[in-house]
Amino acid sequence: MSPAAATAVTLTHRRIALRPSRPGAADEGGDFQGLRDYQPGDPPRRIHWTGVAKGQGVAVKRFGRDTGSDPAASGRRYGLRLPDRTLPPDAGPAHRRRCLEALALCPY
Repeated sequence: MSPAAATAVTLTHRRIALRPSRPGAADEGGDFQGLRDYQPGDPPRRIHWTGVAKGQGVAVKRFGRDTGSDPAASGRRYGLRLPDRTLPPDAGPAHRRRCLEALALCPY
């Protein structure tokens, strides 16, 4: 890319103080849950740097464990319908294994 075609991005929207993180912030783990506004003390590794570079402000990535949407973890009955087979609603570790195996072997 030529220097004339390059676009300069100036990060003057907000200053970010790199301080020790909030107690327990480093212990947050799990799946990506979304973004929230930056708060002083948030760990720099959680900052959504792509959004900062695009001028969208400073946001922090949220992570957590969401067992409420996992029917296998909550004990709810669930089934699986694939083009080549159907598993009726059931619950438990054996049913979870059957569903995961069917998904893994699905040719579509």
